[in-house]
Amino acid sequence: MATCTYDRTAGVSGSGGGSVIEALLAEGVSREDIRMALDFQAAQRKAGVTVLSLRTICGRGERRDRASAWKASSALASTPAPAPGSARRAKPAGGIHVTRRPVHAGSIEAGSAAEDDFVRPVPAPLAKQMIGACYKLFKLAKQARHDERCASRQATLDETRLYGFTAACRDIAIRLIDEGKFRKGWCMPSYETIMRWTGYSRTTVARALRKLADLGLIEWIKRFTYSKDEVAGTRIEQTSNLYRFKLPDWLTRLVSPAAPPPLPDDADHARAADTEDHAFMLASLLPEERLKAMPADNSLRAKLIAAAIAAESRAQNEGNMRECQKDTPPHHDLFNKEEFKRNRPGRPMNPP
Repeated sequence: MATCTYDRTAGVSGSGGGSVIEALLAEGVSREDIRMALDFQAAQRKAGVTVLSLRTICGRGERRDRASAWKASSALASTPAPAPGSARRAKPAGGIHVTRRPVHAGSIEAGSAAEDDFVRPVPAPLAKQMIGACYKLFKLAKQARHDERCASRQATLDETRLYGFTAACRDIAIRLIDEGKFRKGWCMPSYETIMRWTGYSRTTVARALRKLADLGLIEWIKRFTYSKDEVAGTRIEQTSNLYRFKLPDWLTRLVSPAAPPPLPDDADHARAADTEDHAFMLASLLPEERLKAMPADNSLRAKLIAAAIAAESRAQNEGNMRECQKDTPPHHDLFNKEEFKRNRPGRPMNPP
């Protein structure tokens, strides 16, 4: 193996570079690997990217990371629990990769099985129902706020939950639902893409998405991707969220109340039918008999006359509709007209 001369401070920031190289040699790292690591650091400086440490490039940083994690977990276990009523510790915001790029907590890898399980296609009927519900929810929220300001009525509990449903919520939800329908559920636009679609600011988009999630119309998962670079190596990056949609039952009842059941045949309808039958019976009698059979009460006689007029008008309308139907012979009254008799086939036409 060819001997090489090393600069004891090359590739090591600050003083103590020789101690790092000596420690790596003591741990069994070959001189050839250390020379390659120094060349890699020089390439990183030349490219203007973050320079990794020698221990990380030589694969010796994992032991130190594990030890640090063990010390942190031991310290956390020895920390006493907070007293009741005291402030709780903040939830961890996520991890940081060796490239110093933050990763949100709860993120899943793009293209993984967990991502496939989360996707739900949006059928066309569901998309149409949800888009119509968004328009109705915006109107209900606007009317509820107006009534609340005017003190005309007290808003219900479900209506108070719609107070934050603004025009931005409606427009963003409609665009996302339409995108999910055409992409078979794979709706994963970034905030910048939603801003370009709708014309709203980033703050408005974030606020609208949180409101839609509170109502139960949408839900999403955070995702990250791995990328490889010849200089910096493998890195992890946060990417856009993946959205899916649903229409909760309470919103369905709010925008589509149950239709009232059809009214049954009550006593009024039965009395109207009896009055009409009585009028038909009187119309079939001779004039002398009709005068005797007519009731003496003027109100009852008016009801019989009105029922007879309504029945005659309905019968006439049914006869006119019969003439307009296809493959139906004309009404028999047409054969009694004089002009139709003159022009019937088989009879000589009279001169006008």
